[in-house]
Amino acid sequence: MPHANSLDKTLRERAAAVIPNGMYGHESVRLLPDVYPQFFGRAEGARLWDVDGREYLDFMCGYGPNLFGYRNHKIDMAAKAQAELGDAMTGPGAVMVELAEKFVQTIGHATWVMFCKNGTDATTMAISTARAHTGKRKILVAKGAYHGAAPWCTPVPAGVVPEDRAHLITYIYNDIESLEAAVIAAGDDLAGIVASPFKHAWRPICRAGARQLPMVIRFPRLPVARRRAPRQAPSTSPDRSGLAPCRWRQRWRR
Repeated sequence: MPHANSLDKTLRERAAAVIPNGMYGHESVRLLPDVYPQFFGRAEGARLWDVDGREYLDFMCGYGPNLFGYRNHKIDMAAKAQAELGDAMTGPGAVMVELAEKFVQTIGHATWVMFCKNGTDATTMAISTARAHTGKRKILVAKGAYHGAAPWCTPVPAGVVPEDRAHLITYIYNDIESLEAAVIAAGDDLAGIVASPFKHAWRPICRAGARQLPMVIRFPRLPVARRRAPRQAPSTSPDRSGLAPCRWRQRWRR
C-alpha cells in the first residue's frame, strides 16, 4: 500500500467514501501494484509528479492526447484563446470545421469526420453506422480485445445482459482462418468487423471478410499508426476508421 502517512493514501480513503470503489474506469489503479499512485499533483513535458512529489516518466501521454507533452506553451495559449471566446457553448465554433478539414486533408482515406469524447463513443458510433449503412446486425470482434466500456463491449460483466451482445461473434485475433469462420457464421447478416491494425496482417483480415459480402470495416484505437504516418494509416473500402486513446498503463518511476 502507499506509505502510511502519504497524501495519496489519505486521498484514497476520502475517495472511497464518496466515489464507487474509490475510483472507477481506466483511471482506477486497483489492479496495479500497491505502490502505484492513484493521484497525481502536476505534470510538465513528458513527466508526472504524484501528490507525494515522486516523479514519473509518462509513457501514456495522458492516455493518448498529450503527444507534445504536458503544459506545451503553444498549445496552452491556443486553448486559452479559444476558452476566452467561449467554453462549452450551446453550439460548435468554427474551429470544429477547421479541425475536421485538417483531419480529412491529413488522413488519406478519410472523407468525413465525427468527434467523440472517448473511445467507447467512437466504437459504439462506428458499429451503429455500420448497421445503418448495411441494414445488417452482426458485428465481429476479437476475443479478449478491448473496444470500450459500453454494455456491448465492456470486459466487466456486471450489469450486462445477454441481449446487449446478442449479435456479436468473436474471432481469434490475428487468425485469418478464425475470422473467415466468423464471417461464415454471420452469413448475410454481417454489418462489420472490429479490428485494431497494429502488429498483425490487417489487409488479409479485411479481405477475408470482404470476399464474403460488402461491409463496413471498423479500425479502433489508432494513435500509434497516426503518429507514425497519418497518410499511410490502414484503410479499406468502405471504411469507418476510429481514432481513440489506448488504455494500457505504462508509467515508469524515476
